[in-house]
Amino acid sequence: MPDWGDNDALAARNAQLRDTLDSVMREVEQRAEALKDAQAAVAALSGRAGSVREQVSGAMAPLAEPPAVRPPHGQPPQRLTRPAPRRPAPSDEDEDFGGNSIMNRGDGW
Repeated sequence: MPDWGDNDALAARNAQLRDTLDSVMREVEQRAEALKDAQAAVAALSGRAGSVREQVSGAMAPLAEPPAVRPPHGQPPQRLTRPAPRRPAPSDEDEDFGGNSIMNRGDGW
């Protein structure tokens, strides 16, 4: 236990504590500066990443959007629209069950 009555010992202890506090404060300031630099670097990267993301989205937008079905109101159509050709309905003669039809069996169920 230090002798609190000795002024030289108190002065030495105060100087030691002051040096320790100064070194801790320098380290805190250095780390704060490093943190600010890191935050600035992250902000620059996120800005760059956002820019790249926007460029990719812009390039992919024509592929992702469906083509316009109708032209804007009052403008002529870009191409002629025709209904799809209708396929003829199948007739009974077209069906071929290959002998596996239940109707062809004479042995019942």
